[in-house]
Amino acid sequence: MIAEALTRAVRGHVLGEGEEFDLLLGGQRPASGESVTPETALKVAAFYACVSIITSAVRMMPCEVRKDVGNNVLVPDRSSRLWPLLYSQPNPEMGAGEMWERLVWSAITRGNGYGWLERGADGRVVGIWPLNPGRVEVGRNPLTRRKMFAITAGDDRERVQWVGGTDDIIHVKGDPGPDPLLGVSVVHRLRETIGRSLSEDRHSATTMRNQGRPSGILSIPGKLDKDRAKALAERWQNAHGGSQKAGRTAVLEEGATWAAVSLSAADLELVQQRAVSREDMAIALKVPGDMVLAGNSANLHYSTDNTRDVRLVKHGVSPWTHRLQEALEVCPMLPWGRKRYPRFNPDGLLRADRKERYEGHQMGLGAKFITKNEVRAIENLPPVEGGDKLAPEIDPTPAAKRGALNA
Repeated sequence: MIAEALTRAVRGHVLGEGEEFDLLLGGQRPASGESVTPETALKVAAFYACVSIITSAVRMMPCEVRKDVGNNVLVPDRSSRLWPLLYSQPNPEMGAGEMWERLVWSAITRGNGYGWLERGADGRVVGIWPLNPGRVEVGRNPLTRRKMFAITAGDDRERVQWVGGTDDIIHVKGDPGPDPLLGVSVVHRLRETIGRSLSEDRHSATTMRNQGRPSGILSIPGKLDKDRAKALAERWQNAHGGSQKAGRTAVLEEGATWAAVSLSAADLELVQQRAVSREDMAIALKVPGDMVLAGNSANLHYSTDNTRDVRLVKHGVSPWTHRLQEALEVCPMLPWGRKRYPRFNPDGLLRADRKERYEGHQMGLGAKFITKNEVRAIENLPPVEGGDKLAPEIDPTPAAKRGALNA
């Protein structure tokens, strides 16, 4: 039975239920009192933006099969039968970019991403399908000590549909946690920050919906009875309730006096706190602050957009692509063969403007470590005859002096 095969099965990967997820995150709600789940976390604009920036960048980095030709030089191996699965189309329903994006999205928000390997009649892998992490349980077989996976039914998560091992599942882990079998989601790490942001959003929305704030207030001296107070409150709400009616002047009767209305210190602090929350999200997910409008000084470190993109790829995106690479490499069912490795190519994200690219090409040609046809391939141009040879060495000695020396 499943209980015998998976002695350490972990339930609760379905993170849609607030109370269950709060218990999974450590047994208590955040200090803000908000229920923090992957779905509610994505309602925070800054968190959604950071996750979207990282996963979209992964989608733009094609996964290539590289072959070691000696001296740790890796070149693309388009002849590998894994190339079309990893580079272009892993299954009939989606492109490779969408699948890698889904796996990283699940690893960030839920802690673990899973891909199921479809086999053909001959046992070879013919497709890779991303799985809903909420339907996957992970454990260890007590006899073989191998990691095992159980996939539950979509309509009944207590009913196991399939059980398999590492030969059948690609497992991409999120942050390291106490259990080496599983990763930990960023939502778990940032639950206090996300909870605070949710509370700020809720406060702002409630204020805009309920608080009628005209440019001034006319107050009535004395005490109103219940009916008159109720009627006055209804008139006030009808005249000033909601953001579309803000700024109107209140006109009341019976010797009312005027009092101007301005933003309170608490409201001013809320504006600043929302900026701090955006900065916290950008720092935690290693996304350049200016990409999520976090802080006035967020772009001081970037002299150009290209240097900013380098920092994004190096610190924010590459850790996740390396996790994908490692998950692919340790899967014994994928026929890597001898000296073949999966590698995500970041060149598309690091592509400089035309002037900088051409200057770099010229330097490479002058240093004689790149050929004309290699440069043309980078620029998506067809090769030219004689372009596969490095530029000949040029003797800097003047011709007249060389003749005298030879004589």
